[in-house]
Amino acid sequence: MASKLSLLASVVVLSVGALTAGAANAALTFTIGTQVSSPIAQNDFEQMCCSTFPTNTVYSQGGVSVQFVGGGTVLTNVAPDGSFAFYTPGEDGYFDITLTGGGTFNELSLRAVGLWSPDGGAFEYEGLNNGNFIGGGGVSSPGFSAPEFLTFSGGTMNELRIQGQQFNFPLVNAAAASAVSIDDIKIGIAGVPEPATWALTIFGFGGVGGAMRRRRALFA
Repeated sequence: MASKLSLLASVVVLSVGALTAGAANAALTFTIGTQVSSPIAQNDFEQMCCSTFPTNTVYSQGGVSVQFVGGGTVLTNVAPDGSFAFYTPGEDGYFDITLTGGGTFNELSLRAVGLWSPDGGAFEYEGLNNGNFIGGGGVSSPGFSAPEFLTFSGGTMNELRIQGQQFNFPLVNAAAASAVSIDDIKIGIAGVPEPATWALTIFGFGGVGGAMRRRRALFA
């Protein structure tokens, strides 16, 4: 009986480990040329109606909310794909992206094209979770003057800030001029357990519970 309990407990431990392995808050990474394959929310800006959009105002579509935190005006007719996007022609500030209604995620992709100056421009990004910095970085003089898919992944966050700086500052800087057009935002949660994993976990807990009940009955 003890060996059976030990075996079932091992099944539970292994199953729970499989469930939580992907939830660790790893450093945020940035890759060019990839996108989220199974998004839980998506914003392609195609429900917009106007050529401009006010800054410091949230635009929500498909479960994704975006705003430009800063000055000036957002242009929507400079699109990497389709008819609409969010573009800032050198305004001070940054784009802030979240799930509409809140919630955490660990991967986000978007399509971007930048107008960085060749003498020191940079693409900067940082992820936050409830205001706490979880990771970020930058790419000096980025090599994607044509539209490219960019993916940010590896850390659990509820907010991603990005900025196409005309001059290179450390990370995202609210006082830095940003010139970048973003489109096709996709948000996902990587490492979600497969149904078989959930079934194994439930079986393991049920088996341990049943064995413990039988053992109590034997010694009652």
